[in-house]
Amino acid sequence: MDLRLKVGARVMFTKNDERGRWVNGSLGVVSGIAAGAIRVELVSDAPGTTCDVTPVAWETYRYAFDPDEGHIVARPVGSYTQYPLMLAWAVTIHKAQGKTLDSVLIDFGTGAFAPGQAYVALSRCRSIERSRLARPLRTADVMCDSAIRRFYSTLTETNKR
Repeated sequence: MDLRLKVGARVMFTKNDERGRWVNGSLGVVSGIAAGAIRVELVSDAPGTTCDVTPVAWETYRYAFDPDEGHIVARPVGSYTQYPLMLAWAVTIHKAQGKTLDSVLIDFGTGAFAPGQAYVALSRCRSIERSRLARPLRTADVMCDSAIRRFYSTLTETNKR
């Protein structure tokens, strides 16, 4: 998979910066591209600040119980390196999970199709004043996973005893 950017592209950061210049979900605009770095002007968090963004390494882990250690341990199974950026003209609710955004326009289209989807969409924005809906939220858009219902039902039954 390739990340193809041009000057003027809106981007979203996908990882917190170790130096604290941006966080996962910060927005910016590409202002320059050079060998080994993409220059991004922040439009959220610290508007007007320009940062040179370089590739970052991520590790992938497999978790397993280690009987000798007596607890679950994480073992690296791979790694990858990429720019911590994604195009951000728009983002799906799924891709917005875990992000905190300054403003959102939520479009459920013909309806939410997965449990928790409405919650994820509605909880991404820092403030209710900066959240907008393309259409009114419908009862059918708010779904709860059946496993969660069973879990809470079990808790309720246990508490009655």
